[in-house]
Parts: sequence; C-alpha cells; structure tokens
Amino acid sequence: MPCPAISPIQVRGRSIFQPSTFATPCVADLQEHLQSADQNSPVPLKFVVVPGNHDLDNSGPQGARISVTESVLRNPELARDASVVQVCTAPQDEFYEFQRALADDGLEPSTNDYSARLYYEYNFKARGHNLRFVCINTAWLSHTREKQGQLFYPPDAINAAKRSDTVSLAIFHHPDNWLESNNARAFRARVRQTADVILTGHEHEASYGIHLGEQDERNQYIEGGPLQDSYGELPSAFNALVLDTARSRQKVARFAWNGRQYVLAGGGHGGDDGAGLAWEEFPVNRSRLLGELQFTLSAREKLADPGLTLHHKDRGDLKLPDIFIFPDLTEITPGKKSPGQIVRGIAFSTCSIPTDHC
Repeated sequence: MPCPAISPIQVRGRSIFQPSTFATPCVADLQEHLQSADQNSPVPLKFVVVPGNHDLDNSGPQGARISVTESVLRNPELARDASVVQVCTAPQDEFYEFQRALADDGLEPSTNDYSARLYYEYNFKARGHNLRFVCINTAWLSHTREKQGQLFYPPDAINAAKRSDTVSLAIFHHPDNWLESNNARAFRARVRQTADVILTGHEHEASYGIHLGEQDERNQYIEGGPLQDSYGELPSAFNALVLDTARSRQKVARFAWNGRQYVLAGGGHGGDDGAGLAWEEFPVNRSRLLGELQFTLSAREKLADPGLTLHHKDRGDLKLPDIFIFPDLTEITPGKKSPGQIVRGIAFSTCSIPTDHC
C-alpha cells in the first residue's frame, strides 16, 4: 500500500491560523491543487498538523501565562493539570481552530491522563495497514524569545508503541536539545521506543539520518528546512517521504526552491521514477515491535522468490506471495486419536514468513 508523500511544513507568523485570514484558504488551495495534479491517484490526501513556537499569539497580556509556565518548570507534575495546560496553550487557540477546520480527519485525542493539547494522534487505515502519527506539542511552554535547553515536555504523555501499527511516525516542532537536559534524555528515549520515523523542525537546517540504539531502536530522523525564512537568507525547502508499506520500502527526498520551481536537492540517486529516486529498505524500529521477528530486505526477497520468472501485464514481475495460496490445516493434539477442526488457509491473517499480505 503506497502511502501519501509526507512533508512537515511550518507556516510561520503570528495569528496566521485564524480561519478567516491566511492558513485555511492557503491550505484549502494547496489541497485543491494537489488533488487536481493527479486525479487518478488512488492515494487519499490527508493533513497532519503540529504547532510550533511561531503559532503562538502572544499579542495580549502574558503575565498570568508566564507565571504558570515558570511554575511548570519548577514542578513538572503540573503538566497533568488540564487547567494549567489550558492557560499555557491559550496562545495556540487559533491553531486548534485551524486544526478543527481542515485537519481533523483521522485525528484521535489523547487517551492518557494528559490534555489533548499536549498530545494527540492521527491514525489512517487502508488495506489492512495502519499509519500512526504521534503528535507532540513541544511548544506548549514556548515564548516569543525562547532559549535552548529551557523547555519541558512530560515523556509519559506519549502513548506507548503499538505492534499493530505498520508505521509509526512522531512529529514535533523542537528537536529534543531544546528541552532541559534531564527531560531531553527521558523524552528522547520515549520517542525512540515509539516511532520508526521522527520529524522535527524549528532550527531551519534540513537533515536526514538514522539512529541505531543499544535497545534495538532504529529511528529515522528527518529535520525540516524553512518553507519561508523570515530573513530571506535560507532557500525555501521541504521534505518528502514516500512509503510502500506492502514491501517495506521507501524513498526520501528534499526539495528546494531554485528561483523558479522546487527541484530535488542533491540530484538523483540512480532511480527511474522521473526524479532519480530509487527505492530503499524501510528501517523498521525493532524496539517498537517488542521483540517481534523482523527479516532483512535481502531475506524477504529470497523468501519471496518463486524460483522462476513470472510476469503480469498490470502488476509486473510476480513474487511468491502473489501466487501462493495458504493450505487448509488440521489441528492435531498429542495424545488424541481423532483429528481436530480444520483451519481454513484464508483465515490466516499473519504468518512467520514476511510477505506483502501478512
């Protein structure tokens, strides 16, 4: 199941999320253009949004909020108090109005003890696959002029990993080095246990990398560049992540504005998709799967090889999972002479050999 291209975009500026001003018509126009660009695409268009520090409207009196945010930094347990969170996130009211207007499809509020303004998820299901977006509001204690290492986020506000998710993506504005150092360590560990892909912004330095941890964590970090730099010093850029969840593969790219159009930064990578991008293995976070057996890409290819060349006019080269029909099985219990019930092959939703279907 190919999924939509994923691009973290930070729209900057004060009070821009009023539905009657900028963001709502802008995103609606973007949606219309993307849908009209490829009307035959089977991939639905969805939006996932997370607030950053520039999404705060600090134009009104801030004395009470400043006092409350300082109290939270002294006593982090206050983050569990919904009334405290409401005061701290009041400058984000217009962001949440925007979210309700254009980005509520797939939205699921927090199911733990913390406010839905601190943590929420988007879940999109299709063809037996589930994409889970873990949305973390690291800007809830932000101020107009914030200093690195002086933010706080409760790590246990993040729901635990789910083995049932095909892909889990965490998205938050501030990289964890903007949190207080001890908090950053606990936050980092929680996110790495939860997500396959970690999307961040704020620093306007686009980068991509993979973290390998001692507890079998495998996390892709994708840091977004500025879509619009306030000072005009940095080129407009955005990231795209294309996932083929059926075959556990991906394409990662960054596009930058060259004065006329967005072009692939760094050129092609030997692919034949028109942009020069080639498929590569998607690194599943084994820590998230809590010990579930995972095969490497080469092992999956070997197991899926039918041993002969088969070609379909629409699907191309066929693999073993495309033609294999799981047999019916009979339950046999040691010590019993008569066989048990017959289990139909169609009933098997999972199997030990990884395929495009289980």
